[in-house]
Amino acid sequence: MPRQTSSSTVRIPLGDDGELVLGAPSAVTVGADGIARVVCEARVQWESLGIGRTRLPSARVGFLASVEAGPDADLLVIRLELEVDGGANARRVADRVNEGLGRSPLESPSDAMSAALGVSGALDCLTSFGVKLDPRRVRVTSEAIAVGAHVLAELGTPRVDPVPWAA
Repeated sequence: MPRQTSSSTVRIPLGDDGELVLGAPSAVTVGADGIARVVCEARVQWESLGIGRTRLPSARVGFLASVEAGPDADLLVIRLELEVDGGANARRVADRVNEGLGRSPLESPSDAMSAALGVSGALDCLTSFGVKLDPRRVRVTSEAIAVGAHVLAELGTPRVDPVPWAA
């Protein structure tokens, strides 16, 4: 389970012996692709995969939304993805971390979690375009919840400019 260890870091377990540590966020951006990204320093250590202590100074953690088939109906799923600049080693580390994050279990967000992640705002935006979404059909990973709460604790509610295609 992810945990905030101080006001400036959040630790996300990876597998049995790995860990992704995110430093204080310096910005929240939304790209033309509509993905919200948190800019921060990241550190990764995952010995069983051969990743020793690796520092990623300008990482971006994206909140990816996708539609997945659920047992009764489709679900809107929000997961995290680590993006990095740099050489082949940094990209290899990010790829391995993303494999670990992709296996995270999903949970239904509470109202507070939805607010922390901006889920309710995203649902309102989709609803304004005529998309019908039931908030009970939204699932998020505990990592996404932890990073959303981390951003709120460090930056307050981020001001995010509208995505050009949605304006």
